[in-house]
Amino acid sequence: MSLSRYAHRCAVRITLATALLALGIQPAASAVEDASGASATQTAVVEAPVSSTQADEPAPGPTNDPAAVDAVVAEAPAAEPPSDGAGGDPAELGEAVPEPTTSDDPANAQAADSPTDQTTDAVQAPADAAAQADTAQEPAQESAEAAATKLSPGCPATDRSESITSVTLSETVVAATDVVGVSFTGFLPQGGCEGDSVRLGLPAELSGLTGSFPVRAPDGTVIGTMVVSGGAAVITFNTYLEDHVQVSFRGRLEAQVRVSVEPDSEYDLLWTAGDKVFITPITTVPCPDCGPADVRVRKFADYHDGPPPYIRFAISSKATQSADESVVFTDEVDAGQEIQCDQVSMLMGTTLDNWGRVQFNNTWTDFSVESCTASGLRVSLTASAVGQYFRLVGRATPTTVQDRYGDSATVTQAGVLTGVAAFAELSDGDASGEGTRREPSVDIEKWSTKDGPVAGDYDNKHKILGPNADERLTFTIRNNGNEALDDVVVSDRTTAGTGRVRGLSCDFSALGGPSRGTAWSGPFQIDESFTCKGRLPGLGADARHTDRAKVKAVGRATGTKVKDADNWNGKTRDRELPAPEVDIEKWSAVDGPRAGDFDDGYKQLMAGAREALTFRITNRGDEPLIDIRVRDEVIEGTAMVDGLTCDFSPVGGPEAGTRWAGPLQVDESFRCRATLSPLGTAETHVDRAIVTATGAQSDKPTRDADDWGASSQALPLSGGPAPGPLGPAGPLLPLVGAGPSLAPITGLAVLLMVSGIWLIRRRASL
Repeated sequence: MSLSRYAHRCAVRITLATALLALGIQPAASAVEDASGASATQTAVVEAPVSSTQADEPAPGPTNDPAAVDAVVAEAPAAEPPSDGAGGDPAELGEAVPEPTTSDDPANAQAADSPTDQTTDAVQAPADAAAQADTAQEPAQESAEAAATKLSPGCPATDRSESITSVTLSETVVAATDVVGVSFTGFLPQGGCEGDSVRLGLPAELSGLTGSFPVRAPDGTVIGTMVVSGGAAVITFNTYLEDHVQVSFRGRLEAQVRVSVEPDSEYDLLWTAGDKVFITPITTVPCPDCGPADVRVRKFADYHDGPPPYIRFAISSKATQSADESVVFTDEVDAGQEIQCDQVSMLMGTTLDNWGRVQFNNTWTDFSVESCTASGLRVSLTASAVGQYFRLVGRATPTTVQDRYGDSATVTQAGVLTGVAAFAELSDGDASGEGTRREPSVDIEKWSTKDGPVAGDYDNKHKILGPNADERLTFTIRNNGNEALDDVVVSDRTTAGTGRVRGLSCDFSALGGPSRGTAWSGPFQIDESFTCKGRLPGLGADARHTDRAKVKAVGRATGTKVKDADNWNGKTRDRELPAPEVDIEKWSAVDGPRAGDFDDGYKQLMAGAREALTFRITNRGDEPLIDIRVRDEVIEGTAMVDGLTCDFSPVGGPEAGTRWAGPLQVDESFRCRATLSPLGTAETHVDRAIVTATGAQSDKPTRDADDWGASSQALPLSGGPAPGPLGPAGPLLPLVGAGPSLAPITGLAVLLMVSGIWLIRRRASL
């Protein structure tokens, strides 16, 4: 190369370098030299899409595990037998009030064996086998021997006294020995078991007039029995409770006010029903004329329902007038009863109570039964003091069922014979009840686990599946009838297309059953539910699948068999699945989408000022998007993007948040907003808005990002104007002027430029 050509080339290079230096642009060699340090040129960071990996699936358990077979021993409480409580007032008959008695003998326990039904995965059906009958894939029927030895879980009888809801009285102003009507009501919403009972304990101030009454439904069906005895009214129900729900009941009886209550007083009567206590107030009337004038020859009789039933009677004398006075009692009973000659006793009293009644509180043994037959008796005694009152107490056994039992008596005292009569009547009372007959029912719903019960319920349309991806399925089984269910069995079979559901297993543990399996003995109570899980392996390309989930059960009380089924459909395409695509754009809210889109440059901001930002997210693909998430991250500077929130409501989502389950339909969009915190003096900022989503049909992930930059204004130079804002053309350029910091560089540039021009001219003159 000639010297002149070399000199010309050097001059050109010097001139070019000078021009670049004057413009503030570094030569390429500078970037190489600064590779180990901080380069002034920003390089865009490209993030690879995050791949979606499916979690390892736990190995499915065997689907033919039988339900755990546990023998359940249910001990039913024995029904409380009625005691020999007083009917009428015991004090009036001169006897102490007996306490209610209970039996300590437990009822026979019943054992319940769980069924041992087994279910397995349905055998895969070929495409042309869709028309096979449902019974082809049903679990095997139990053998006759197994069915014969299978025990019912039983229905243990329990005390349901707390189901009593109210107690009312017919009279609230009473006197001693008055009879008042008592009514009580109750409700058993879920029915119950044979032998279930309710017990209403009477207050101490009253004694129930004993009796036994059938509890009848409106159609005349006897649904139980009410027995009034031993200071309580007890209703014991029969099997009506086992096949009816919403059972209401009512009892009515009569009770007598005891002479132990005080005249002219107020009482709060306490009625016990399990842990409940009902209070009914009463007031007793004054008794101004009570006294000896009320004492006369009297006779009482009352009927006791037993068991066994009996009639108790009492005959009272006047006060004796001499110490050795003779008293003779006779009694003759009417037909339908027989006197119990071994049940004759004598009482003696000398004082009166507040109501002017004799208190027979002493047993008198010095008497003689002169004669006694089934129809009559004669008893005599001799008094020992003046002012003694005597009472003969006896019993008769009813031989026929009658509404009333009568008898007549005489008392001979001081040569005077006085006749009296009395009737023992069956106490007045009744009970009724009614309910709704049980109708067992069961419901099964099957859905794509990922999509949820509503969106994933593909019973009438096909879900688009990935050809090689497993689809997880969930079954929800609910007792939607009004009766508990036994022998619950869940199954699934393919009815059309290819593929079959594998790993089917149910979790009954929350209801007291096993944690896995497809069969459970129960009881499956009303409104309870459990879930089952299964998976459909990938079907391959261009495939269809339909399967039917089924549940069977038996009504516990009615024995009615019930079942339900639910289809689920899926298919794959014969071409590549659609590709999802999402787009995010970010701009300064005040400038708008175009002028405010500083993704390649910096927006000039005043130091200390905030900036409102807007995001727009759009579905640019050809399938709906789900699992949409928006975030923003700072990649340059110290300022922060605060308050990021999106309004999904225009596309069917929430009004605020950064995540939405979707779906975002094709070409639909929504917006987000945020605020950039203030920048410091001479500070730059870049943040990146990011959106991620998943294709609803292809299950493929997609994402997009958009940067936005800003810079705060530099301080104005001495003698020169302040720098103005730069648009979206590019980053801010260094200022060129006469400032002292740039003087050496400017002088060197001028010298090099002059030298270059001289060399060029010299080359031209050669």
